[in-house]
Amino acid sequence: MSIDMNTLISQMIMFFVILGCGFIGAKLGLLKAEVIHGLSSLLMGVICPLMLIAVFPSAVQEENAWDIAKSVIPYALITYPLLTGAGFLTGTLLHFRGDKRKIFTAQCLFGNMAFFGLPLVKEIFDPVAVVAFSFCVVIDNLFLWTEGVLLTSKSEGGQELSLKLIIKKLSNPVIVGVLIGLVLMILKVPSDLLILRSFDTIGSCAKPLALLYIGGTIALMESGSLKKAWPVVFVIIIKLIVMPVVIFRVMTWLGVNDLARNIWTLIIALPSMASIPIMAESFGSTEADYAAQGVFIITLASLVTIPLVVMLCR
Repeated sequence: MSIDMNTLISQMIMFFVILGCGFIGAKLGLLKAEVIHGLSSLLMGVICPLMLIAVFPSAVQEENAWDIAKSVIPYALITYPLLTGAGFLTGTLLHFRGDKRKIFTAQCLFGNMAFFGLPLVKEIFDPVAVVAFSFCVVIDNLFLWTEGVLLTSKSEGGQELSLKLIIKKLSNPVIVGVLIGLVLMILKVPSDLLILRSFDTIGSCAKPLALLYIGGTIALMESGSLKKAWPVVFVIIIKLIVMPVVIFRVMTWLGVNDLARNIWTLIIALPSMASIPIMAESFGSTEADYAAQGVFIITLASLVTIPLVVMLCR
């Protein structure tokens, strides 16, 4: 992967410091639960959508929107089935059954793309890569609110998956931001317009606020005994190390373009989505506590494993 290691490591250290500030702030009571939840709404409802609207036109001079989309989207057909199979098979070999195996699979499948991945990609890649990553966010949302709901639901009973629920969850501001940005890109709207520069300034707040949110969310979780979270060791090995390297090698062997290969490798290397415990509780899974316990360990581990994956993929 053509990523400068010094830049990446400095970003990981910065991520750790800001995440730690959010964690400590929440533990000391300086970041209240309502403030942390407000950060989530602010990020997903305002900051991330405006950042995406601003970044799409900035890539128009280098690539065509359709060329970017078709260079990354088809490879979801490779990555998601492989991750699902790897998670399910490993869970079976570990003798997990029912909800435990489903949550384990979800941890292996879904990465924290909005709050961790998007700020990271914006820092280490060019605008074209950010646009490509944004298309992948749309695909990830499709899988999250279909397969993800099934994996975080109680094996028997719990909230039902419905077309109405899927449409409601997919109609979120981030997806709207991607669509608006795509329209601006197709229309070749100049990226130096004052309103887009204003949106870009707002979008620059995404990284610190997202990391404060992740740190605060982890601090507020009812983590219980971390001994019960031992299966996350296998999530770290499989999702954060083995599968990114495997996907990178497979895509290299298939002759996949560098943009798609690098973006999907990074997506797979991202820590498990912080909202998995929330979904598990909402959809009635009996393993919501285990899901919460794993977020803390997986997120911290990713600060080391992402640079490791980049080194292994050189």
